[in-house]
Amino acid sequence: MSVSAARECQISAAFCGTPNRSRVWDSSGKELTPADGTLLFSPNGRWALGTSPRLSSPFASHDLVDIANGATYAFRADNAISTGRDWRRHGVSNDGTAVLALGIHDDFRIATFRAPDRVRVLQQRADAVSISADGGTMVWSRNGVLWTAPPDAADTAARTVTTASPATTARRTFWLSDDGRRILFLSAGAGSTIQQAFIVNTDGSGKRQLTSLPGGVRDAILAGSGRVAFVVDDRSERVHRLDLASGADEVWLSIVAWIRAPEKRITAGQLVRLTGTFAPPDAVSFTNGGNKVPVFGVDHQSALIQIPWSPTSGVITTTPADPVWTSEWPVVSSGYAAELLMIAKQDYSAFVTRDNPARPGDIVHIYATGLGPLVTTPVTGQPNPSASLATTIRCFYAGPHTPVEILHAGLAPGAYGFYQLKLRLPRTTGIVDPVLVCTLGADSGGVAYITLPLVN
Repeated sequence: MSVSAARECQISAAFCGTPNRSRVWDSSGKELTPADGTLLFSPNGRWALGTSPRLSSPFASHDLVDIANGATYAFRADNAISTGRDWRRHGVSNDGTAVLALGIHDDFRIATFRAPDRVRVLQQRADAVSISADGGTMVWSRNGVLWTAPPDAADTAARTVTTASPATTARRTFWLSDDGRRILFLSAGAGSTIQQAFIVNTDGSGKRQLTSLPGGVRDAILAGSGRVAFVVDDRSERVHRLDLASGADEVWLSIVAWIRAPEKRITAGQLVRLTGTFAPPDAVSFTNGGNKVPVFGVDHQSALIQIPWSPTSGVITTTPADPVWTSEWPVVSSGYAAELLMIAKQDYSAFVTRDNPARPGDIVHIYATGLGPLVTTPVTGQPNPSASLATTIRCFYAGPHTPVEILHAGLAPGAYGFYQLKLRLPRTTGIVDPVLVCTLGADSGGVAYITLPLVN
């Protein structure tokens, strides 16, 4: 059985591949082979089809990887180019036969590929294509119609399986069992975008509707055995496990929460936009030392939260209401991690940029995060009071060394988590280096480098 997970990690047997530069391990942890792109595995885990975007190009490259010996075979066809970067449009069988939907815009044709270099470009058009485990049955979709034929006879012996009306043809909306006998597909009623899951035999018989979810089905997958399907409820975002023989419908996953590791240091009081997967968004919460963390907005792929001003630990925990797993990541609870947000002119009429520099003697407002401890600790989740820094701060232009007068150093009143520096720039000219250096703390333990263009 092949399963596509939230991080576009494709699993078959004991193998796993991830996007861009995939790495493949066996069940003992031994790395078998690296490969470009995202890997789509054959049901037996012996072969993988890699799909990767070409640098500075709208096109994609495809490679067939023999996992057993690490050999890689590049797909090349003079009369077929591919913008099919979505690996879910393609398929690969246990004997190493790959089928691809290749083309430009919505004009995709089917190509078959066998190592080392056997390529056939068919006349059949397809939005997506799949192949059975034994390589004997190929199924493809085109404008909502499902077709089937043996790969070597697709141009002469293709026949219609059924008519479906998926809400989109921009991605795969059908899945083939390993034995090539059953197809799971999504279809919506006439004029509707609410699609449900259906099952049908590849000879066109046995068509029946599997779901009647009020919000419809967003995505689905068929187990290789053809006996179990998994569907995602588009409204509740719960994952249902459907037993196709008994009709049993089991809510398999109710909440999914996963966060990408932050790329920058995160400090007390800071507003942070997390990226990852939150499904459903309103069921995910964030805590620090058991205390809830304020959430200013959350959707399926990001959440805006405020780190507590006085974190009880250096860890923020993401906990679904019905836990599936918990993500933890560190917070810098003390010290400095300065990050510039923006620079405004004295009357807030414009930002200071290279195209709109400040002038000697101007007053400017610098907004940043991570400037360190405050005289009074604000209330997390509330607008900033007018609190000053509890540490020493000095700012100067480095080239040549020219001090800058600090009129205010503290929080930006009324904002959330932002610091504000109000500076009077030197009245002198001749400053050639636009980088402003600010040292934080009595021992200058923190340093911020701010590009602040100044007219000479």
